Amino acid sequence: MIAAQVFRPERSGVARADKSGDIDHLVVVVAAATKISVAELVFSYRRTGPVARARQLVFYLACTCLDLNYSQVGAAFARDRTTIRHACARTEDRRDNPRFDRWLEDIEKIIHSTLELQNDWS
Repeated sequence: MIAAQVFRPERSGVARADKSGDIDHLVVVVAAATKISVAELVFSYRRTGPVARARQLVFYLACTCLDLNYSQVGAAFARDRTTIRHACARTEDRRDNPRFDRWLEDIEKIIHSTLELQNDWS
């Protein structure tokens, strides 16, 4: 998988090690939904505009869909937990827009259904 080649999460605990493949999956889904490359989403250099918003979306989905806390997501992406908290707050604010909210609900459904399928096959 391309995300596995680019993304190397820190494996500092049991919860992290169990979720690394799920995080890779999130990155690939968000990359496809936003038409932004996996590399741009996972590399640590600063970006603005669409790339920054897509990256914030990955952080938010890691917290909400995978039940990871800010510190765990921060460790996975080499970011501080306050950066993750900010990304989640920004994404929550964007959900006030009904069109964005429906789009994000669709992405969440895709993530949940494909993760369930992965778990059924493993």
